[in-house]
Amino acid sequence: MLRVAVCDDEIVTLKQITHLLQTFARENKRISFDIESFQDSATLLSSIKKKHFDIYLLDIFIDELSGVEIARQIRADGSKSEIIFLTASEDYYRDAYKLKVSRYIAKPIEPEEFFEALSIICQRFEDDSFLIQDGKCAVRIPLRDILYCESAEHYKKIVTRNEEFVVRSTMQELISRLAADFFYPLGKRILINVLHVKSVTSEHVTMDNGQIFSLPRGEMRRLCELVQKYTI
Repeated sequence: MLRVAVCDDEIVTLKQITHLLQTFARENKRISFDIESFQDSATLLSSIKKKHFDIYLLDIFIDELSGVEIARQIRADGSKSEIIFLTASEDYYRDAYKLKVSRYIAKPIEPEEFFEALSIICQRFEDDSFLIQDGKCAVRIPLRDILYCESAEHYKKIVTRNEEFVVRSTMQELISRLAADFFYPLGKRILINVLHVKSVTSEHVTMDNGQIFSLPRGEMRRLCELVQKYTI
């Protein structure tokens, strides 16, 4: 499920965008959205501090803080989330380019153009996957579906909710290939996906499949910050 933040000061536009997102998800069964709507910049920025969004749909003219300024803050935090500008103005293409905005969609919003932009963006998330190969077959797993990786001598066990895979690799190689900031190392032998963390104590981490790992001393605060950012 992709988390989507929509920010526009016009309630009619918010409803329209929500309807278009829901329509797109119904017509593309592999895609689902968790949509949150915001009518002002302050509420959106407050929410961004607490959680992660995969896609931002931002009006340029919101209130005292523009969509451009919000995008700058998103990028300043190092986020690589997809951003779409929605506006009736053509004056901000240069800003959109500098901020690596995915699309610049003119108002009034045309559904076909909107769906085309979503298709391209969602394909990028689908491409964000991990290819596992052995002597018999190759399997591509979305990074978000991986719960954790565990070291076992020269092999590494990759665990999803329904399957386990064993690959011959070093942990450092796995970390390099799993290039997403929602993976977190627990020492040298365990790499967990914070999207699947159920609970954290000062001593243990419990994953949502029931697996429990020891938490290295001094790691609780940083891990809790990531869990809060990605899973609340």
